[in-house]
Amino acid sequence: MTSFFSTLSPQLQASLERSGQPASLRSGEVLIERGGCDSTLYLLQSGTLAVHPGPHQEWPLISIEAGEVVGEMAFLDNRPRTATVIAGSDCKVVALERQATFQRLSDHPLELHELITGLANLQRSRLHEEAVSDARQHAEVVEALA
Repeated sequence: MTSFFSTLSPQLQASLERSGQPASLRSGEVLIERGGCDSTLYLLQSGTLAVHPGPHQEWPLISIEAGEVVGEMAFLDNRPRTATVIAGSDCKVVALERQATFQRLSDHPLELHELITGLANLQRSRLHEEAVSDARQHAEVVEALA
């Protein structure tokens, strides 16, 4: 399977790697807390991350592998986090802060468009996969959104 990062142009890949801040996580450490108000996008360079949809659900919704990103919803729409993300193993990430990334790419509108379009497509794909695998009844889904 192709990673999200590898689908980006070499120019955009280099720009993102230069502009991001590297960080390390230990297994079990929380990267993103559901309800948080930051809008950072994280590129996973090594390790695995587990996305948990709610505070009382122990099973991960999806697993994020190296080359993938997490945090795209808040990065795109600047709203509170919708899930908790925990390091499934020791990880290295590149943190891309929303406003700073948009400012850096403002001189390169085609790269900015490529990033936003790619993230929107990724989010659409993840939501589709989640909907297909969700066995809950409609009322349960609506109740979970509250």
